[in-house]
Amino acid sequence: MTLHVYLLCHNEEVLLPHTVAHYRRRVPGVTFTILDNESDDRSAAIARELGCAVSTFGSDGKMDDGTQRDLKNTVWREVADGWVIMADMDEWLCVTAVDLEREERLGVTVLNTEGWNVVGESATTTLEDIDLHAIRTGYLHPPESKAICFRRPHIAAMNYDYGAHGCAPEGEVTWSRRTYRLKHMAELGHAFVVRKNQLRYARGKEQRARGLGIHYTDDVAEASANFAEAIAAASAFSESPFRARPLWQQALLRRVRRAPGGVLRRLRSLFN
Repeated sequence: MTLHVYLLCHNEEVLLPHTVAHYRRRVPGVTFTILDNESDDRSAAIARELGCAVSTFGSDGKMDDGTQRDLKNTVWREVADGWVIMADMDEWLCVTAVDLEREERLGVTVLNTEGWNVVGESATTTLEDIDLHAIRTGYLHPPESKAICFRRPHIAAMNYDYGAHGCAPEGEVTWSRRTYRLKHMAELGHAFVVRKNQLRYARGKEQRARGLGIHYTDDVAEASANFAEAIAAASAFSESPFRARPLWQQALLRRVRRAPGGVLRRLRSLFN
């Protein structure tokens, strides 16, 4: 079992070493390619120091979801065999080598995920005052439930849309029955969130005219209010994979909710 991780990068010197550590802790021997988009901080240098390959691409100093979408749909095709993760730098899939080996034995070729926005309370823009790997609080965020992990050569194309929020895999497509948590390391502290919004807003002017990246703002009050809402919405979550209950089971359990206690317990036992 092998895993190769591709990570999009623009000025990610803060998160990059933590993201690499996240995957290395879970899948020994994982390899990385950092897709660097004109970073002017130490991102590329840090990546090389950590033993990652670095591939650069340009976008004329602008955020360009079209270029990123095209990369996400093509760059991993150089991998002849094994698992691939195609992700943004702030996307941490909670999967281990044991998980991937099990899914491979089952013939799975694409992992189902459940996206969570992770919420932390760092007071700095560089996050040195919190342990990112220990945070287990956040809120469910369905747009982040991305199919970022799949297996070659069984998958020939992913056909991601903008942001990879949707896709249409081609090839021998078998989705996992287990669902894996995908942590979006997005809401890690007030100062961090405000700065990230300002930087991405500044690079995204042309995108916003096309309706892309409209959730970023350079208004400090708005960004602060959004972060306060994230703090209020946060709750504890588990990183363990789980089997989502089929919709027909959910519907049946709702219908018998008012049944006598003994009957309901017996019905529930059938699905657990």
